[in-house]
Amino acid sequence: MRSPINKQILSAVLLIALISVISLACASSASVMQQTTITINPNITYQMMNGWEATDQAGQLEFPAIFPKYKDQLFDQTINDLGINRVRLEIFSGAENPVDHFSQYTNGQISRQQWKDSWYQIINDNIDPKVLNPAGFQFSQMDATIETVVNPLRSLAFNRGEKLYINLNYVDFRPSAFEHKDSPEEYGEFMLATFEHIKSKYGWSPDAIEVVLENDNADWSGTQIGNAIVAAGNRLRVAGFNPQFIGPSSTNMNNAISSFDEMIQIPGIFDYLSEFSYHRYGGANGANTEAIGSRALQNGITAAHLELIGATFDDLYQDLTLGRNSAWAQYTIAWPLSDGTDDGGKYYLINDGNPDNPQIVLGQRTRYLRQYFKYVRRGAMRIEATADNNNYKPVAFVNADCSQVVVIKADTGGSFSIQGLPAGTYGIKYSTESQIDINAPDATISAGQLLNTSIPGFGVITIYGKNALCAQSASVSAASYRIDEIAAGSITATFGTNLASATVIADSTPLPTSLAGTTLTIIDHLGVSRLSPLFFVSPNQVNFVVPDGTAPGQAVLRLTNAAGETSYGLLQIAKVAPGIFTADSSGNGLPAGVILRIKANNEQTYEPLVRFDQALNKIVAVPVDLSNPQDQVILVLYGTGINRRMDLTTVSARIGDVTLPVIHAQVQGDFVGLDQVALQIPQQLAGSGDAGISILIDGKPCNAVSINIQ
Repeated sequence: MRSPINKQILSAVLLIALISVISLACASSASVMQQTTITINPNITYQMMNGWEATDQAGQLEFPAIFPKYKDQLFDQTINDLGINRVRLEIFSGAENPVDHFSQYTNGQISRQQWKDSWYQIINDNIDPKVLNPAGFQFSQMDATIETVVNPLRSLAFNRGEKLYINLNYVDFRPSAFEHKDSPEEYGEFMLATFEHIKSKYGWSPDAIEVVLENDNADWSGTQIGNAIVAAGNRLRVAGFNPQFIGPSSTNMNNAISSFDEMIQIPGIFDYLSEFSYHRYGGANGANTEAIGSRALQNGITAAHLELIGATFDDLYQDLTLGRNSAWAQYTIAWPLSDGTDDGGKYYLINDGNPDNPQIVLGQRTRYLRQYFKYVRRGAMRIEATADNNNYKPVAFVNADCSQVVVIKADTGGSFSIQGLPAGTYGIKYSTESQIDINAPDATISAGQLLNTSIPGFGVITIYGKNALCAQSASVSAASYRIDEIAAGSITATFGTNLASATVIADSTPLPTSLAGTTLTIIDHLGVSRLSPLFFVSPNQVNFVVPDGTAPGQAVLRLTNAAGETSYGLLQIAKVAPGIFTADSSGNGLPAGVILRIKANNEQTYEPLVRFDQALNKIVAVPVDLSNPQDQVILVLYGTGINRRMDLTTVSARIGDVTLPVIHAQVQGDFVGLDQVALQIPQQLAGSGDAGISILIDGKPCNAVSINIQ
């Protein structure tokens, strides 16, 4: 006999069972949803990375008693753990002043407030911007920062095989009776004085000038910024300095866009402007971020977010993707907790509760930023990365050494499969709200295999290639062997190993882009790839032409041989990088060229500059004959990297104290990449014997060459 069933109890049991089934189904569904696929496509490229920036503040001036106790460890972490490779070196507008207020402050002659009041007090060195009075500029404050912060960081970067990018940032937050913004030529003089001081005292010069910090706070218009850029660029270029220029660095992104649109109306601006910079203190939204990225791309320059106290990895992700940023910054290096909080204005905090033993603390936001900074290095190219789940936002990069990096911003914990990575071993590291810098097991995959990994919660996870996938090569001007800059359209040589399977010389024009199965591609900082015309390939050297149209700035060389092996190198592309070919291909000594002699009756003849002496078994000079004062004697030198110079007034040549009239400096016309410089040899040089020739083009010296004059 069955027991009676209470209908209410039965209904409750069925309801519980139904809820359990629904819950199980939902849990199963959620589990499926969290299995995300991320797809990498290296064939779609975006921007090239220039660096991760920090401002030069680490408590060095304000906390002199404790700074020496933490600086070494702090700087080591900044470069080697966080991955900073760009620094903002600030200089106050009041550095143009006959009084050294900073030294007075450090010597106890004036108060801190009196020193601060002098920061933006500009007193013009004289009324003529073309005549620089060194006594009218005071650099002791900047020098203190260079010596305590910048130079130590430069050394650490050098020790890891990298270059610290120095961004010289002009700061002008208060009005002064005299203003550089109203006199672009005076601004140019200010920058020349600064560059000459740094170069003479420290042996290096800044890579860039951030024209003015927060122009909308400093009351600089876009037009004033544009005029300052052109004036300073022209002045510095003639003096042999060729920094990049950055602007407008507005606090508000709306103002950044309008200021930029004003800047670019100034004629000549794109001879110098390289980076569209902004801060996120106002107008920060996706539309403005995308507008900045689009303007940068349309005008052939890069974009950079360079300050936000409180910036997060959400801001970084948007700036990298919508804004196509090549450089990015939160703000300063570090600051003691006794004078601040973890507000996202410094990458590190200094716990100085015990001043005898200050401790370095990673900022709460820095744990996530490090997941990007440390693994994505200068020269990395951003490539396409997509996810089939909006909770995961990936970005992917190919570093200069061909290793790939995928960084995933995770809004929740979950697992994912990554497809499209090349074969190799990958390190995996993540940080979440409760865990910092956690190493997951390495993953080794074969070609075409998925890489599977996971993150336990909200945070950022980085998957990075642990081995370089291509060998390193070094590229130089084929004329001068100069390595620091190479001009687009110039003849260049790259050196390495296994560059080609055979030695082959091109025997036709236009030059081929493949010889013996070797190809060479230049990828500029805008992400544009171009195949290079090849003159010659061999196992250890390849001579090529940097393709016309390659944007000035950082570029990556990728060379692939017939076996599919890849070599890489970082290049700095310039508009002008002059070099003179030499007779023995050494880069110095006797030049490759001819003498053009024009007689009184206008008869023209060509004469050699060199000959091969069989007895000496070497190339020797053929003396230049100046015995007939009626002859015009023209020295024609062959070079490369010259023809995109400014006007002819920026070309000069001397033998000793004697100026050589410049007739032209232009494309040679018959050979790809070849330029020529024509100089008249004055009669007064007769009998000079061996004579060295100094040539400057746009302020840049050519390699040393010499001729013999009888």
